[in-house]
Amino acid sequence: MECPRCGYVMHPLDRECPRCARRSQQTCAMCGRRGVAGNCQECDQPVCSACLVPADGRHLCTACAPANASSAHAADIGRAEGERPLPGPGFVREVSLPGYAGFWGNLRRGLVFMRESLLMAFRDKDLLIPPLLSVFASTGFLIAVLFGLRAAGLWDTVFADEEGFNATKIITVLLIGFIFYAISYFFSGMTVHLINVHLRGRDAQLGPAFRDALKNIGGILLLAAASAVISLLTSRSRRRDAGYGPGDLAAAAIQRAWTVFVYLLLPIIILEDVSFGRAAARAKDIHARNLVPIVTGEIGVILVNRIIGFVAMALALVGVGVLVFVVGALALIPALIVAGLWLAVVMAYVNFVRTAYYTCLYLWAVERAEAEDLAAIPLPLATALSA
Repeated sequence: MECPRCGYVMHPLDRECPRCARRSQQTCAMCGRRGVAGNCQECDQPVCSACLVPADGRHLCTACAPANASSAHAADIGRAEGERPLPGPGFVREVSLPGYAGFWGNLRRGLVFMRESLLMAFRDKDLLIPPLLSVFASTGFLIAVLFGLRAAGLWDTVFADEEGFNATKIITVLLIGFIFYAISYFFSGMTVHLINVHLRGRDAQLGPAFRDALKNIGGILLLAAASAVISLLTSRSRRRDAGYGPGDLAAAAIQRAWTVFVYLLLPIIILEDVSFGRAAARAKDIHARNLVPIVTGEIGVILVNRIIGFVAMALALVGVGVLVFVVGALALIPALIVAGLWLAVVMAYVNFVRTAYYTCLYLWAVERAEAEDLAAIPLPLATALSA
């Protein structure tokens, strides 16, 4: 005879289903509740009915399921039980929205989010590996490009400050920019995946993150191509105005707006597995509906990242100078290598903070679109906004 709940073939002498009895004592790997409904068909973790999401013909946990499917399932559970379960241990129920703005308020919230991001990285060291790989891969690519341009005799063509249309220069710059952005966005996509998994209570692993980014490589490449074109156009405008004209200000504003848009797009592309066009429409909807205080957080993150970058550069220069002064000229190369590694780590952390902010922002936006005032918010963002 089969168990009517799980389909387990019971022994004739069994008074109850052994599988259901065992599951009733197990703890959900996502939310910690006692009693599980089954195992995720992706990661095989035992999860309760509130965390087992039907998606794409399978039953997945909230960490493996797409964010929109997970959010819709949580809304159904909340309506049925009168309570909306949290998506994971990295979420909280309520947050006090920021009251005081201004420079110091934004700086304080940016510093708090930086601290919360660092705590996330300490809990799971894999979160910082993709940003580090991005810095090293981008640096290696740019060094190879410089040597390649010199060897191919294109150095003067690319770097000459000349007016008019130069097809060779434009194509070369676009290609270099496209590859550079593709590297950066690919590893940022991995970071988005890892942060989402971490906040939902699972161990963030590089293998699934790599596969997730690779699965969405089409959207990432289109994003990189658009960024290369916008970067080329804005840089040409800045050169014409020599940094002081209205064209320069407009180019800086466009570049800033596009950067915000990119960091909104990446979590949507990675976590919802949608095309570039659908992700752009989704990002526009998030921004237009003002579901989250994008500008407040963006200003705080920019301020903190610039402060961190300035301090890191100053420490690197001082360290190199002191070491050369004490040891002598022989220490110059080792000192520069150590300083370069130090700056690479700092740059990776800065990129991680920004990616973490927009990932948390997106996850909160998805929750608010479904549950409004009952929406769960990622803990790092909640802590920063209430600071």
